[in-house]
This record gives sequence, C-alpha cells and structure tokens, in this order.
Amino acid sequence: WVGRVEAIVYVVRPRSLSVRGSVYPSCGVASTLYTLGCAAQQTRQRVRYSASYVLESGDAGFALAGSIALAHPDVTIWRSNLNTVSGVDVFEGSQAGMSTFKISIHGQNATANMLISDEPLKLSTIEPSVETTIVTSSRIRVRATFSG
Repeated sequence: WVGRVEAIVYVVRPRSLSVRGSVYPSCGVASTLYTLGCAAQQTRQRVRYSASYVLESGDAGFALAGSIALAHPDVTIWRSNLNTVSGVDVFEGSQAGMSTFKISIHGQNATANMLISDEPLKLSTIEPSVETTIVTSSRIRVRATFSG
C-alpha cells in the first residue's frame, strides 16, 4: 500500500512587539511623569509598563495577539533613569530627564521612552459638592482635576 499526502505548512512569525507606560495607579497612558505635592522630598508619579505582541503567518486567516508577562525568564529588561517601586513593571523616575524601558524576547525588542519632570503636576480645578440634608453629618465630595 502506498499513500501520498500533501500539506501546506505556515510558519508563524512575530509581526510586532510593543511596550507602553501608564501612570500608576491606573490613570491612562503617560508621556511625562511629574512630581506630586510641594514637600521638600519630591514624590514622583509612578509608571507601570506592559508589553504586547502580534504574530502573523502566510495564512491570511491567522491572527494571534496577546500580552507578555514581564517577569517571565525569557524576557530581558533594560531600564535607565528609573527606580524600581514594585516587581518588574512599576517604577518612578530617578531624576529629571528622559527615561527608557526596553525589553527583549527571543531576538525581538521594544522600547518606551518617558520624560521625567521636576515640575509639579498642576491642580487646574477643584469642585466640592455637598448633598442637601437635614442630618447632622453629611458627605462632602471633592473632585480634583490635574493637568500636565
């Protein structure tokens, strides 16, 4: 008995690898980290980095994307002008100037740069509100908006 089988083999390859920094605790994507408050010892905003990938192949119907566990042993991390706050993903700036966070995994690299500023984050509006009540205690809500 003789049989013959043909198969098309598609090779999966990396399409993209990206890193991004978001203000931590979560507040959105950031390009600059500012100082907070006016104490003699500066308190800087913190950043949490995350990474994602997209794979492709010759098969037009194939698509695969996901996130990368930065603590995985196959991930190499380089950073400059960043002090570790927690784990391998939360940092604050060392000093004013540009910071860099770079990862490498199986020959693929991705970099995110972020400006570290000595300028305090400015409070642009403050909006207090109180519910009308006849009880002796009430809750006062204050909404603060920062710009920078």
